[in-house]
Amino acid sequence: MIGSRLREFRKAMKFTQKDLAKNLNTSTGYIADIESEKTMPGGQSLALLNKNFNINLNWLLTGKGEMLNRETPGDEYWIQKCISGKEFFKFRAQKRKSQINSLECAINKTRTDSYEKNSHRLSRPLYQILITVILLYYTVLLEESTRLLNLT
Repeated sequence: MIGSRLREFRKAMKFTQKDLAKNLNTSTGYIADIESEKTMPGGQSLALLNKNFNINLNWLLTGKGEMLNRETPGDEYWIQKCISGKEFFKFRAQKRKSQINSLECAINKTRTDSYEKNSHRLSRPLYQILITVILLYYTVLLEESTRLLNLT
């Protein structure tokens, strides 16, 4: 049953087996074996599922509870996606808005952590995140403006 829940999660995230395998640092065959109930996911895969996507491990293992934990899902995953590729821009504007909120939370946490350490300079990754968020705001505003102009 874990395999069917992993498949359900993967499809809800609109991932292929290849996408999920890449995010879990494993092979497509391993994901296929889990989904077909030929093998069980290892501890490292479970930890990465929880860390990257905030999946509720109780749900994955037992079917009880909600698919995702209630906190902001997958901040680290989305930050990496934004920094490393164009994947983020494939999402609809509404989805982007929620991911921008996740990125803002991550930025605020990083900023707070650096100030607690008396390091008032922003790190290079944080600069990259800030630039990404600014570009995303611009993209969402542009899409919304275009949509409104088309309605008028």
